Amino acid sequence: MFPLVTLFGKEVSTYSLCAIAGILALMLCTWLLARRRGLVPEDEVVVMLVALAGMVVGGSLLYGATNASLVAKILGSYEAYDGFVPWAMDLAACFGGSVFYGGLAGAVVAGSLFVRARGGRVLEHLDVFAVGIPLFHALGRVGCFLGGCCYGMEWPGGVVYTHDPIGLANGVPRFPVQLVEAGVELVLFLVLLGLFLRGRGRGKLMACWALAYAPARFLLEFLRGDAYRGFFGPLSTSQWISIAVFVAAVAFLAWHRHRAAGGRRVQA
Repeated sequence: MFPLVTLFGKEVSTYSLCAIAGILALMLCTWLLARRRGLVPEDEVVVMLVALAGMVVGGSLLYGATNASLVAKILGSYEAYDGFVPWAMDLAACFGGSVFYGGLAGAVVAGSLFVRARGGRVLEHLDVFAVGIPLFHALGRVGCFLGGCCYGMEWPGGVVYTHDPIGLANGVPRFPVQLVEAGVELVLFLVLLGLFLRGRGRGKLMACWALAYAPARFLLEFLRGDAYRGFFGPLSTSQWISIAVFVAAVAFLAWHRHRAAGGRRVQA
């Protein structure tokens, strides 16, 4: 659609601009909501920076996993390369993208370990993080739409890409699945924000987001046309992960409910 825009005489990726906007929105959301959970906003921003570093690592690793066959081929063909540098560059290119679920896992793990190491309350931090995640992701998906990645299946009433760096996306009308997902995430942001401000779902907001997002993502994957994202059997990588995320969210909520019931019995 519009993969590049000109700012101050230089061409800039629209996806990068939307990703930066998403990160800033996440940081602002974190800053504003931290005090409501007894957290220091400045400390929470540090936690977010650690989580963002984990997001970069996790997203790249899962992207590389979707290219596992290519990674294996490059690892096994060092002799065919003219030295270490071109071999390493081709290998690094296999990890040059990012997968949302991988980034999310990396962010949660890195942030949680950092909070635990400092003696903080992990679930309180995750509640704050959970509110901002869908807002960040919604802006990111707008970037996907403008940049042309994660494009939808062919659809007569869709949009036609003509300048997409991914050649297969061009020339046919495609369903704007990125914007639909952005809309879903925006609704989830508003719902989670309402729960947070009312003090509902304390310690469970991350699981609540996962419980709603995973089924939506599973269904939206059927509307995508970018087969390069990786498939295992009849389902895409993200669909298998969505199933695992949904099961994990249900298990966590069941455990949380059981623990809360146990606490009430002890008090009685």
